[in-house]
Amino acid sequence: MLGAGRRNTIFAVEKDQGGNFMSRLNNSTKQKEFLAQSYQDAGEDFRYSLTGKKKVFWDWVIISASNERQAQSYRVQIEKRKREGRLPENTRYEVIPDTEGRRIGSGGSTLNIIRFIRQEIGQDALEKQRIAVLHSGGDAKRIPQYSACGKLFAPVPKTYEDGRTATVFDELMITIAGVPERMSSGMLILPGDTSILFNPLQLDLHSYDAVGLSMKADVQEGKEHGVFLVREQGRVARFLHKRSVQELREQGAVNQENQVDIDTGCIWLGKKAINALGNLSAQEDGKLCLNFYSDFLMPMASETTLEEYLEEPAEMGVVTEQLTDFRKALWEVLSKLELHLMRLMPAKYIHFGSSEEFFDIAVKDIEEYQFLGWKKQNGCNDLGEILCGGHNSYIKTDSDIASESYIENSILLDNVKVHRNVILCGVQLENTEVPENILMHSLRLQNGKYVCRICAISDNPKNSADGEFLGTTLRQMIKKNGLQETKVWEGNSRSIWEAKLFAEADTLAEAQENAFILYRLAQGEASEKDISTWISKDRYSLKESYQNADIEAELDWQEKIRSKVRLENFLDGIRRGGEQKEILSALGCMTKEEYMTLWEKAQQFEFPTNMRLALALSDYRRMYALENGWEDIPSAGFYEDAAYAMLSDCIERATRKHYKVPENWHFAKEKAEIKLPVRVNFCGSPSDAAPYCLEHGGTMFTGTILLKGEYPIFAVAERLEESCIILESIDLKQRVKYTSLSDVVNCGDLNDGFALYKAVFQAMGLVDAKETISMTEFCNRIGGGLSLTTSVQVPKGSGLGTSSLVIAACIKACAELFGEKADPDYIYAHTFLTEQLMTTGGGWQDQVAGYTKGLKLIKSRPGEYQQIEIEPVCMSEETAKELQERFVLVFSGQRRLARNVLREELNQCIRNDKRVMQAMERIRNICVLMKFEMERGNITAFANYMTEQFELVKTIDKGASNTCIEYIFDACEDLIDGKSICGAGGGGFLQVVLKKGVTKKQLKQRIQSVFMDCGVEVWDTTLI
Repeated sequence: MLGAGRRNTIFAVEKDQGGNFMSRLNNSTKQKEFLAQSYQDAGEDFRYSLTGKKKVFWDWVIISASNERQAQSYRVQIEKRKREGRLPENTRYEVIPDTEGRRIGSGGSTLNIIRFIRQEIGQDALEKQRIAVLHSGGDAKRIPQYSACGKLFAPVPKTYEDGRTATVFDELMITIAGVPERMSSGMLILPGDTSILFNPLQLDLHSYDAVGLSMKADVQEGKEHGVFLVREQGRVARFLHKRSVQELREQGAVNQENQVDIDTGCIWLGKKAINALGNLSAQEDGKLCLNFYSDFLMPMASETTLEEYLEEPAEMGVVTEQLTDFRKALWEVLSKLELHLMRLMPAKYIHFGSSEEFFDIAVKDIEEYQFLGWKKQNGCNDLGEILCGGHNSYIKTDSDIASESYIENSILLDNVKVHRNVILCGVQLENTEVPENILMHSLRLQNGKYVCRICAISDNPKNSADGEFLGTTLRQMIKKNGLQETKVWEGNSRSIWEAKLFAEADTLAEAQENAFILYRLAQGEASEKDISTWISKDRYSLKESYQNADIEAELDWQEKIRSKVRLENFLDGIRRGGEQKEILSALGCMTKEEYMTLWEKAQQFEFPTNMRLALALSDYRRMYALENGWEDIPSAGFYEDAAYAMLSDCIERATRKHYKVPENWHFAKEKAEIKLPVRVNFCGSPSDAAPYCLEHGGTMFTGTILLKGEYPIFAVAERLEESCIILESIDLKQRVKYTSLSDVVNCGDLNDGFALYKAVFQAMGLVDAKETISMTEFCNRIGGGLSLTTSVQVPKGSGLGTSSLVIAACIKACAELFGEKADPDYIYAHTFLTEQLMTTGGGWQDQVAGYTKGLKLIKSRPGEYQQIEIEPVCMSEETAKELQERFVLVFSGQRRLARNVLREELNQCIRNDKRVMQAMERIRNICVLMKFEMERGNITAFANYMTEQFELVKTIDKGASNTCIEYIFDACEDLIDGKSICGAGGGGFLQVVLKKGVTKKQLKQRIQSVFMDCGVEVWDTTLI
């Protein structure tokens, strides 16, 4: 609903039992609460009607238009809403223009509409229909920026849940959604520039001939409208159309509180009235000009005489014989009907009439309408500290925009300054200053060219050449610039509306400059060049420009801005790290072009925005599963992999910045051997993994263990005489000899059993992915061939960090072989990088926990390079012994690929899922509490925390556990105090802390009795 400011806002006022008016403040507050609830109920009612389940709704919604051109504009906008599912399907929507483009008034339009329906379905069916009529056939002269689209589709300062901005039409459809249930049949007639907010439960329209919907208003307001004079039983005795205050008093229409029953413009006609008008419509050719409110309502008022009725001024000012004859015919049928009054209390009557009034509502008085969900900025990008009114506009946040200004369907780029009391519509400005008290509106014409209309907000285009225009008058402007009136007007008319002022241009920018030339002409500041330029141009009047407007181009422009704003708001949300599901939900459905625009931007952005945007595109692809016309767009997996490639690039840049690659690699010894234990992660995962740790830092509580008394990780790097590279995995019984260096540089193929070794070479900088030299040249450069051998005495997919520790062992072995310094930080960072190059992802806990012995709390701060801090746990010998006795590893018999489990966990972090991020924060806190409990010797409390973090991990990723894992835990539930998974979960090793007094032997017996020899077993471990 759109309104017209304080002076056109009317609230019904109640009396208390003492006869005094209630406090306006209290009364207004209570009314707003009632109306807000009514408004919400109407919205729910309308949304329900969209489902098709609402049995009673309008059979017809018909809009009147002044001519076929305007009618086509309305049809385009209605069809768009139908396609988008924003209108109920079972209603028929029609737009009926005035006959031959001649103005026939609201009464003539009503007859045309009734005649149309009668011809479509017949007279008998006509009187059984539920019909809503929206009269919107005006030129919008006093608010010319809406002449082309029509005031009915002018914006309302409100945004719906789906992100669409509201118009008068949309709000009217919501407001009257509940009315059909209050009637058996009939026609509700409403003005298209006025709306009324009320509760439909106040209505009962089943047994009346006709009803005027009214509310109490001050007499000063009433004199500008129709006023109902009511006698007994609510019947209207007289309809007083635009009468003076004195006449209203003389007629007895003003009560003791100086109020009248005002005509809201909303009239309901029942079966008898429709039947009578249906028969009359067949006797008239559709060209007679009639005013619905005076010509149709006065005959139904009980005290109106035929003589008074016939003396009523005509709609167009001329009473013809044909008009008189038809009025008599109207009198004959309508005077037999009764017009009743229904007062709507409380209710809100809002009129949308002029640019100045609209500005008051959308900018100055917007707080008065917050109870309706109205706000100052709707459908705009995030404007930060810019406080102007805005609708479907993109405005650069470094613009200088006055808070008392309004920007609609516009784009404001660099170096734009807008002064106060300005309305901008349909413009695109750059390097421009807009003076105060200006209205600018650009239009695309049907010939493909542009005009930009300019006037003052307070100007009334209905006025003559002596009326105000841009702070002067047209006549004065013509005189002071030495112009001729014949260059401005054709014929005898001398109104602002028909003045040829607005120069045609090939581009929007040129049209806008033409508007500023006109402004300078009005201000007396035009140069000779300005004057000659203006004279030489083909120019349009306000009337001609709107009549020649390309409405579809206008709507395309609005859609272009809407797309730009949606994408920009989406990107802002991504940049700020908002919750992705909310950002995607607000974005809604994208076009293929919008999708590709976002992908291009993702490739241009820096980390982490690029990664987050790429994953959002992946999720969108999965969410909508779009195929038709999208066949050439890569799959969702492509964009997810791209996100992690962007992450890998970030980590590589940070590592290279911190550690320079040696310029000359050369063997320093013949052989280097490294042995490492494995690690157990008690708590903290996946806070150590990228990208979470890069943005938030990580916290882990870990230990180091031997399996069956042995160091299970072994790596040997050795110089060879032969010019080749030999890679060998003893446990996998695989060995490959490479004689071409190009076969060694690709490390991203997870099906390659030696991808890990190749990634180590690349992370250290020993080989370059862009290397083009031969193997012989490479070996000559480093002093021989190279062999790298590993052995892992742990089941694959164990969850004990073996992959990362193998990498760490390889890096340490290679560093020693080539005489490079490799302190623990070097090992941590390059292992971290190696996993990113392999595309397996991961973090730093495995290498830190396994490479540095003992129980410890490990922390890092946010940053692209992760600086690791280690806090050893200081516990007593008794506590260490008790932990050794109570801590047990149980192999689940299942192998899992850490990449798959970990990636989904990290995806949730990239998406900034609130639930996941809260769980992560709690997990990190538990790490600190675990250290505290261990240092004071409370292993049972430590165990309880281990279980809590396991439950939190499952909320982050359901794949972390499964029925097999839960079955194993259930089988030994009575023997344990704490339980968790190793690594990312999904299989591998499980960890438990036994109840005090329970032995490992008892647990082994329980596992054996339940799982026999199916692979589930207790392993011998030693904490070191």
